[in-house]
Amino acid sequence: MYESALRVEETANTDARTSCFYARRTLEMAVAWLFQHDRSLKLPYQPNLNAFIHEPTFRTVVGDAIFTKANVIRSLGNKAVHENQRMVPADGQAATRELFHFCYWMARTFGRRARPDPSLTFNLRKALVVMATGAGKTRTVIALADLLMRCNWAKRVLFLADRVALVNQAVNAFKKHLPDSSPVNLVTEKNSDGRVFKARLQVIAELDKLTVDASKVEERAAAYGDQLTAEQLRGELAGYWVVFERA
Repeated sequence: MYESALRVEETANTDARTSCFYARRTLEMAVAWLFQHDRSLKLPYQPNLNAFIHEPTFRTVVGDAIFTKANVIRSLGNKAVHENQRMVPADGQAATRELFHFCYWMARTFGRRARPDPSLTFNLRKALVVMATGAGKTRTVIALADLLMRCNWAKRVLFLADRVALVNQAVNAFKKHLPDSSPVNLVTEKNSDGRVFKARLQVIAELDKLTVDASKVEERAAAYGDQLTAEQLRGELAGYWVVFERA
């Protein structure tokens, strides 16, 4: 079950369909274990996940909140396997989050020895790096982008800056230190393919047709320090790891 759960986390941002599939698979194994070891649970009328989690005795044991999380995982897993509709990183993140809560409840409830800390919380991979001017922010981002892509945690990286000069500087730095990433300057190459893209916030607002104007996006960027997350940018940008740099 651990290996299956690990796959959920590893692919949450890069392959939502795979992440949701493994989340459902992990849930199936966890639920099967519960029915095997908890004598208060009665076997359902059919041996499938939907019947197991809707069994009245199961709902009584887990409670409404955990039942809802299990049902979300089941639904996302079904979507991943049976539907052709495009899945976005938000789906993988939701499956990962709900599976974390289900497994946390299970470990706290049925663990015999070491149990998870009550203060343990779920956090998506986010980071804020604060560095002085000239300390090597861009070089640090390049190393991070390289690590994320090599570990398959990111397929595409979006580097945002508030001035064209910073964008051009970043493009040259990526070409020098990480040329295999096929860096693209969206200020001048709006239709090029690559893995690492650099742009001003205003360019992204235009390309993605955001409902808020660029100044509002910049205000939100300032509120989040030196990082913008995919959630703040919405739309197609949800498939990117996003980095925002100011001088």
